[in-house]
Amino acid sequence: MRYTIYNMPRRNRTPKHILRKLPVKERTKIRYPTKKAAEAAMCQRILYEPTVLLRVYQSPHDGGWYLTSK
Repeated sequence: MRYTIYNMPRRNRTPKHILRKLPVKERTKIRYPTKKAAEAAMCQRILYEPTVLLRVYQSPHDGGWYLTSK
């Protein structure tokens, strides 16, 4: 039996890619490239939430700057 392009059997059985959702804590983190940018964001956040005490820290894993209230 001769197969043509249209009636060849399908042999691709690779599993479909499943997207992994990040935990809520990791989705809310914003990475700032410099300390100055993180401090500017901290000042903006303090204007909207004056009762929250924030500080800037540098991540040892990726070198980015983040805000924390701890």
